[in-house]
Amino acid sequence: MQLVFPKDIFDTPCDSVELELIECNSRSDALLANLQTKSDGQLLVSSAMFKLSAYCKGEPVSLKSRKRYAAFVPGLNFDEDNPLYVFEGDRDPHTGAMNWAEESAQPVRLGGGGGGGRRERCAKPGFWYRLVHWRAMREYRACRDRRVRIVRGVKVSRAINNLLGNNEKKYTRTSLDRLGWINYDIFYELPKEQTTEQIIVAKEIEMDEYSDVSIVLRDIRSVLSATSVGDGRVGFGPLKRGDEAYAVGFKLDGDQLYAAIQPLTIGDEAVELDLQPVTSKKSLKKMLRQLD
Repeated sequence: MQLVFPKDIFDTPCDSVELELIECNSRSDALLANLQTKSDGQLLVSSAMFKLSAYCKGEPVSLKSRKRYAAFVPGLNFDEDNPLYVFEGDRDPHTGAMNWAEESAQPVRLGGGGGGGRRERCAKPGFWYRLVHWRAMREYRACRDRRVRIVRGVKVSRAINNLLGNNEKKYTRTSLDRLGWINYDIFYELPKEQTTEQIIVAKEIEMDEYSDVSIVLRDIRSVLSATSVGDGRVGFGPLKRGDEAYAVGFKLDGDQLYAAIQPLTIGDEAVELDLQPVTSKKSLKKMLRQLD
């Protein structure tokens, strides 16, 4: 991902700012960063997630009002039937769970990324028309300038793509006016007749600050936290019956970490997690690699 900032975008007297960028490019990244993919209860499919922070001498800095920067993001898949939205994330202060508020959603438009819109058609007026309508040529030039700005984003995207040598990737130019956690998502439609709740049996996990159980969907980038807990059973839903997924559990007992990953099909009878001690960083990475 590439970020391009205009001059004087940050609301600070400092001549320079320090930027911190955290990217979550995989299901395991999202899981470990506690980034659930839901918007006020609606299931999302994530294409990209990142956190951008700015600091001046160690103090947080915000953007100036109405100022925007460009983010060139690889691998965004969307069309008119599956529109993509940019969400701003907020964490629950009690549980730490992430919610991508629907009220923060901004559409990513085809043709211009996240602010360019569809490409404008500019018809040059003829000679006789210009004699009668003296403003016509000025309006044509203004239209052309707007169009050049849109096309320029496409050319810069291609240039970045070629420079990085990633010709198989497509970079989408989006325009953003916010810092913090950003998520590019489409809404995952759940047919009502195909929805169900998935139960995970995790008797060794108490679902407190020292333990966690999540479901990671296998074919789409979605990470889900529990919606119900009781008697060693953890519920998730609503989910689409038949989707392939993984149940993932962690527990910290003193200095020892326990973990389990169990493949499942949504709609299966209660799936039980068998936690095993994690003996090394290498073994944990190998386990998490299943998710990606």
